[in-house]
Amino acid sequence: MFVTPSHHRAHHGRNPQYIDKNYGGVLILFDRLFGTFEPEGEKVDYGIVRQVRSHNILTLNLHEFADMMRDVLRPGPLWLRLKHIWAPPEWTRPGALPSAGVSVDNRAA
Repeated sequence: MFVTPSHHRAHHGRNPQYIDKNYGGVLILFDRLFGTFEPEGEKVDYGIVRQVRSHNILTLNLHEFADMMRDVLRPGPLWLRLKHIWAPPEWTRPGALPSAGVSVDNRAA
């Protein structure tokens, strides 16, 4: 019923099975109800999926917003451009190449 240290570790993992899981801050009940619960199975690799290669505090805090705005400003239908605001970070437009943000790297740290 309550979030355990194991649930919290899985929440901070960048392993594929832990992405977008275990949102509950105190109660794990809603994660179980909505299908976002994932028990800790394998060792957790902490961090974000796309590593930021910078020590600049502004870049570290704002890189995802900058990437979102870069995607919204790219040409295309308005509804697809605006979808970058509410879609998951890994979402890309159909038939489009993923944008290459200068501040992030897909390699593991």
